[in-house]
Amino acid sequence: NIKDNLIRKVFKASDGTIWLATAKFGLGEWTTHSLPSIQYYNNTPGDEESISNNNVYDIAEDVKGNFWVTTYGGGLHYFNTRTKTFRHITASHNLAEGVQLDDKGNVWMVANGNLHKYDPYHESYTTYQLPDLEKTGGVKGYIFRDGDGKLFVAGNNYFISFHPKEIRELNTQ
Repeated sequence: NIKDNLIRKVFKASDGTIWLATAKFGLGEWTTHSLPSIQYYNNTPGDEESISNNNVYDIAEDVKGNFWVTTYGGGLHYFNTRTKTFRHITASHNLAEGVQLDDKGNVWMVANGNLHKYDPYHESYTTYQLPDLEKTGGVKGYIFRDGDGKLFVAGNNYFISFHPKEIRELNTQ
């Protein structure tokens, strides 16, 4: 019952469950009972515990097995995998793309051509304006994390790598 022909990401959670980031139907959970099917978690107008936008871009899992989900049009969301409910991080920029977590549990994402960090423990949101080396609108797409915790973001014909623990904040909102 795949409803969307644009699947941005197929993600295998730590418990082995397969999840889909779809462009039109939200977050999909692939269930493998007697007949495999996909349970979609999408926007329900008026329901604050549903995702605010169905255009899911990326998924990252935290140490508790819950997800950070970015949407292109609705920003950052926290998804509780036990209760199957979302919490919208309203401070986040709406055009969110790639998402990754650092060793401290901070959520890093690409949005509106810049790099952003959400600290879920202090509920603070920080934007980092990176150099737009090719003058093409800044960084775009996904964030990659290597085995040492270094993060990589890319623009058109360039990439920037950094270790989150080496970033010093001068101004937070």
